[in-house]
Amino acid sequence: MNQSHKQFNRVFTLEEMTKYNELIGKKVWKKYKSISETEPKPFKSGNKINTATGIVSHFITGYPSFIFVEDDSMVECFRCSSPPDNVNTK
Repeated sequence: MNQSHKQFNRVFTLEEMTKYNELIGKKVWKKYKSISETEPKPFKSGNKINTATGIVSHFITGYPSFIFVEDDSMVECFRCSSPPDNVNTK
C-alpha cells in the first residue's frame, strides 16, 4: 500500500485539533521539507507564509485543512505550523 494512503485512516486527537484551532487568524507556513528551516515550500499564491482563516475537511483525504486569506488553497493542518520567531512574517 502506498505510504500516503496509509495516512487516510489517521485519527486526530483533541490536543491536535485544539492546536490547529489556535492558529486560525495567525500566520502559518508549510513545514519545511529541505535542509533550510527558513525556506518552506510556497503556497499556491507564491507566498511562503499565509494567514489561516478557518478549517475545513480536505476534499480528498477528509483531513482537517486550513483555508487562507491570501489564496483559495487548502492545506492539511498537520502540514502547517507557526513560523519561528526569527522569520519575518510581513
